[in-house]
Amino acid sequence: MAELPQITTIYNGVRDFGRERTEWNLNDILRFCCIGALNEGKNQRELLEAAVELLKRNIRTFSISIVGDGGDYSVKLKNFISENKLEDYVHMTGYRADIENVLFSSDVGVIPSKAEAFGRVTCEYMLAGMPVIGAKSGGTTELISDGEDGILYSVGDVTALADAMQYFIEHREAVKKMGITAKNKAKEKFTVNRNTDAVYEEI
Repeated sequence: MAELPQITTIYNGVRDFGRERTEWNLNDILRFCCIGALNEGKNQRELLEAAVELLKRNIRTFSISIVGDGGDYSVKLKNFISENKLEDYVHMTGYRADIENVLFSSDVGVIPSKAEAFGRVTCEYMLAGMPVIGAKSGGTTELISDGEDGILYSVGDVTALADAMQYFIEHREAVKKMGITAKNKAKEKFTVNRNTDAVYEEI
């Protein structure tokens, strides 16, 4: 039997910002962000449901920025926000060209997608020095190491998502520690330079 060739994984490259996070939010409102196209697959409503759960727990020291466009789904999200009185906690910004500014003015990234492939936004969160809360789907489980640079939860488990958010709200040093770990991991594995080097190593 012929020997099978060795398979090497080379991750898609993400542009490094060339900018370092030097301070972490340890005392103020914790700022979550969720960036991407607004649609059922990206599952932003689950994040809103988790916000409702946090308020039921009397936790109010958080804000959520949902960044992106999405037609009818965007309308559904806005209606959910209104119906559940989330206006003081959730902000839908629409499309933003200055994503780098969004990243560096946020503390924790969230990827609730039901079936994420290689999550470029996940890598961008990490490069910006943020821990990531991610749904256990597709490539997200390969990018995030649970408990080291973020927290993974099962798709559809709103309680677990709220638990992860509550953990970071109540453990700010973990935001910093995991954020630094995430940044170092992303720089090592997910940048354009690393992608190019890995390709040349295989030639």
